[in-house]
Amino acid sequence: MSEHPNVARILQGYERFAARDVDAVLRLLSDDVAWHVSGGRFAGDHKGRDEVAAHFQELTRFTEGTLLLNVLDVFADDHHAVANVRETATRADGARLDVREAHVFHLDPDGRATDWWNIHSDPEAYEAFFS
Repeated sequence: MSEHPNVARILQGYERFAARDVDAVLRLLSDDVAWHVSGGRFAGDHKGRDEVAAHFQELTRFTEGTLLLNVLDVFADDHHAVANVRETATRADGARLDVREAHVFHLDPDGRATDWWNIHSDPEAYEAFFS
């Protein structure tokens, strides 16, 4: 049995994010994407590609470019995808983040993300890092 094509799309997004190619990541999102972030100073809903791009810029500034998402697994079908990731980052004051997360995507018929959610294995550590 072959892998669903949305698995490759999701992996491509993480590869482009790691390469700091935000424009390529944004092309994998619907125009009206809703990016739902839980925990810390960035919690809330970011709507549309422009707000998501601004969110990525804020994360990069806050972590001074140290934020890494190591993808452990991706599961996808025609409508949804789940990525199991390890998120690490360091702040200027030396604080470190190292948590596992599930990233949940709702996908349109073209495989673009219309909604995204993050679920943390250690919400307290995530909240403390991003406070």
